[in-house]
Amino acid sequence: MEVILHHTKDKGDLGLIKVMSDLSEQGFKILTPFSEHLPFDLVAFSPKSGSLYKVQVKYKTLSRGVVSIPLRTSFLGQEGSVVKRYKDTDFDVIAVYCPDIKSCAYLSSESVAHLNNSATLRVNLPKVGVSGIVSAGVKMFSDYTSFPFD
Repeated sequence: MEVILHHTKDKGDLGLIKVMSDLSEQGFKILTPFSEHLPFDLVAFSPKSGSLYKVQVKYKTLSRGVVSIPLRTSFLGQEGSVVKRYKDTDFDVIAVYCPDIKSCAYLSSESVAHLNNSATLRVNLPKVGVSGIVSAGVKMFSDYTSFPFD
């Protein structure tokens, strides 16, 4: 039986669980914060290096062969809906779970710091131009399935 999620919180919870499972399989220990008012969703501890990494998690579906990862957060405040871009120091890694391919990808904060609104990862190869060469700037989802540190 397929479960269809509609509520944003349900999708976020599923993304968090999938990322936690994936990181555990990669050898990390997971720490979860008590507060929901932090700019990250979990902390990944590497027993190998002894390092701690703040991880922001997103749940994003596939659209036209790409997964677009927003680099902002939104919430309801006293003044209404508030949208803020993450600061470079808010997290070390942004993780995305894509239910369409049942996979997680990880981008370091440094790799997205220069971007304004979102990071884009391709799932399907783009159509090649006349020369038959795929653009060097294309980022493939499959190249980001391992944690970027350690």
